[in-house]
Amino acid sequence: MSEPAPTPSPTPPRPRPPVVPPPRPALKLTLPRRPNLGGSSQPSGGLISLACAGASPAMQRRLENRMLSRAPFGYSSLPGASSGPADQQRLIELEQLLRQRQIEINEREQSLEDVQAKLAEREREMAELENLLLAREHVISAQRRAPTLPPVAASAEETAALEKLRATLL
Repeated sequence: MSEPAPTPSPTPPRPRPPVVPPPRPALKLTLPRRPNLGGSSQPSGGLISLACAGASPAMQRRLENRMLSRAPFGYSSLPGASSGPADQQRLIELEQLLRQRQIEINEREQSLEDVQAKLAEREREMAELENLLLAREHVISAQRRAPTLPPVAASAEETAALEKLRATLL
């Protein structure tokens, strides 16, 4: 007892177009201004002064000096940091260790580049050998398909001369 197969509908239903929500009105983003904490209302000048207009002039000078110095973050800015001789020695050791690690990284990168160059050279050689083998196979198959020529008959004098030459070579 088999049931009849369902008949396909004559036309598939059309997909509905996607519903796009209406655009939202643009929001105006603003940040609250910091209150002036006893400083002058005008910044004293400089990049940091413009960014931190509400900060005290001393704070502005310190920030400007840090930004303009070679080491923008002083050692004393770290929590619990002190400027004792042991800490200075430890910093020197860490800087030397960092330099050694950078040198090791540079050496490893150089050796990696060398190995990659060798690998590329070997891949080129392998491709060349594959091409040569393919050409050799084509030559061998062409030789097999070509009709074989009968051996050339040599005269008695030529055969004697060849035998004499063979004897002298051995």
